[in-house]
Amino acid sequence: MGGESSGTGVRPQLPGAVRAADELLELVQRGATRIPPLLLQHVALLDPASIPRSRGSVSRRMTAAVIIASTRLGRLDDAVEQARRELRSVGAVLEERDVESAEAVLWSAIAEAFASAGWSREGASSALRALDVADREADAWIVHRGRALLAVCRAMNGEYDGAERAIREGGTVADLTGAGAESTFNDYPFFLAAILVASAAFDSARLRTLSERVRSIDPEDETMEVTARAAEAMALLVDGRLDQAAAAVATITHGTAGDQRQHMVRGFALGMQADILLARGDPRRALRLLEGVPSTGSHSLCFDMQRASAHLQLGQEREALAATAGCIRLGAEHCLRTLPPLLLRRAIALERLGHEARADASFAEAFHHILSSGSATPLLTLPHAETLRLLHRLREANPDLAPQAAEIASRVEAVPRDPAEPPSMPRLSPREQVLADRLRSGATLTQIAQDGHVSINTIKSQARSLYAKLGVSGRDEAVSLLERRGYF
Repeated sequence: MGGESSGTGVRPQLPGAVRAADELLELVQRGATRIPPLLLQHVALLDPASIPRSRGSVSRRMTAAVIIASTRLGRLDDAVEQARRELRSVGAVLEERDVESAEAVLWSAIAEAFASAGWSREGASSALRALDVADREADAWIVHRGRALLAVCRAMNGEYDGAERAIREGGTVADLTGAGAESTFNDYPFFLAAILVASAAFDSARLRTLSERVRSIDPEDETMEVTARAAEAMALLVDGRLDQAAAAVATITHGTAGDQRQHMVRGFALGMQADILLARGDPRRALRLLEGVPSTGSHSLCFDMQRASAHLQLGQEREALAATAGCIRLGAEHCLRTLPPLLLRRAIALERLGHEARADASFAEAFHHILSSGSATPLLTLPHAETLRLLHRLREANPDLAPQAAEIASRVEAVPRDPAEPPSMPRLSPREQVLADRLRSGATLTQIAQDGHVSINTIKSQARSLYAKLGVSGRDEAVSLLERRGYF
């Protein structure tokens, strides 16, 4: 069966293609961390259509191998496209035992592709299908892998209780963090899930333990090292050691590592770096960091929430609402984990703009999501006093929620902030923004007046108004404060 196929695949001799696919799946079954790149590249080019679907297990195993190869090479668009094609073709009757086993392998491959690309709900659904068709005894490795993928997909979607149940079913948390435990790459999604759960709980001790365990899976593997450093950086952020956290996360976001399996981990690290900049009062730099960076399809990585926080720090309420408008349009398709933080930011923006009822509605929705998930991360980088004020109003309107409101208030107080955090930036009018930019440029007041075709007295009056708003006594102090707050 030689010759070329349509599309991007090739049609090598059938026995060779099957052998390559089987070799890759054998390595996956063993949980190998380092699969030869040439094997991945070869399998990724195979065309599953070269094997008729009537050849049950062979067809399914080759398709699974192609999806896994594309995923591990970082060709996530290709992997997800192939996975969606398989979803559309579901419906073949399963008759033989080996076909059912191959079907389970295929569903776990689809789950890995979705999870790696950030499609958490699709990944969880596919992992459940793998568990449904797998034989608990004969396909023990597929069952273990399916549980691991289910755990990480649930954690990515903010379903932390469900994630922990999946972790316990696959091997207790004590086993995952125990010093004597041995793990393979098939355990890696369990660790990612546990890291997300620990991050949501602000559990820095557990994050450090998980970091050590991830690194021990394979100390020479780049993905394990990057994931371990990300967990360490989050632990530092939770402890409020912002400078050290910034340095730790920069080794990930600014590093030269090229392992494409790290797509989601690097995305989480980028969001963490933005959170650190925001916690240090540097919104302009956070916006520059995220410029042009898209969120994942279902917003498992939602950078719009950090953009909204930056706009709030700059007093740009309408821009904060605009940054999150696309998230709201996603509706039920939006990731549940990243929904509460953007609802909170919208609540604060609406409150500042005088839309009290809408602000209360957005805050109440976020409040109940946070209660159900138990996560504290949505409260990161929020204006402290304004958040508590909205919480107080919710409690006043709903006295029965007083205990839950007190619980959320304690989480707000536990959120790490820069100990030297200055008060929120006052909102500058368009005219004041122009004046601030000109003051920083070094232009004299006379030059500013001439360029604006106004009198020197007008500029002096505007400058005094700006200084009063900023709480400073002169030009140098104003420029210094604006630079510290990341305005420029």
